[in-house]
Amino acid sequence: MRRFACVLMVAMAGLLGFAGSASANATLDLIWTGSTNTSAVLGGSAIQAASGDTLTLAVYITAGTEGLSSYGISIEFDSALLNQLNVVGTAEYGLKPTVTCTPFPSCFFDTPTMAPFTPGVSSVIESTTSAPGFVYTFEAGTLGNGLLASFGAFQIGEIMFSVNPSVVTDGPDVLSGFFNVGADGAYDNASQPVTMNFNSAAVDAFAPEPGTATLLCLGLVGLAVAGRRSRD
Repeated sequence: MRRFACVLMVAMAGLLGFAGSASANATLDLIWTGSTNTSAVLGGSAIQAASGDTLTLAVYITAGTEGLSSYGISIEFDSALLNQLNVVGTAEYGLKPTVTCTPFPSCFFDTPTMAPFTPGVSSVIESTTSAPGFVYTFEAGTLGNGLLASFGAFQIGEIMFSVNPSVVTDGPDVLSGFFNVGADGAYDNASQPVTMNFNSAAVDAFAPEPGTATLLCLGLVGLAVAGRRSRD
């Protein structure tokens, strides 16, 4: 099915006059929008988490100056091979605006319809300590003009992760890109291939509360003093 989606994406580019030169950049952002841990701060590309938490990662796309008529984008996670995350769910939206369309209903016709070629992502490959995990593929397209830069960021899907005990603070843990070879790619409204700016997301371990760290330090000092006195 995903090979069919790729063929359809290329066919649409051909129908609209594909010429082969790269278009202006579009941007792919990964934003944490949910957590079962009430201490987590949402709305950014990095989040703190503890073992057993469930996190929601939103996938947003913003068109470049030449627009966007089709895309296929995948996600890699746990590239450090620490098996910090497991996928527990995914959702694919096509194009879902981040703001309410106004004035309705006239504005509805100014927003392009870009539906997924096939329902849902094609597959999820879980990470291990010897290989990263992947979510293949968020994709959608239209036979007419698609997303314009003036529309801003659109949410095209989301991924729900569970956090494993191996979670540490070690930099980016979730990457976006054209990882599904033969299926991923993007074209603008002039049927040119799009150069994407791919952004990442991080899951960091919760740091000890200042009070806890202070108590731990005082406890260690107390043990050291007690040990010295016993030797005296």
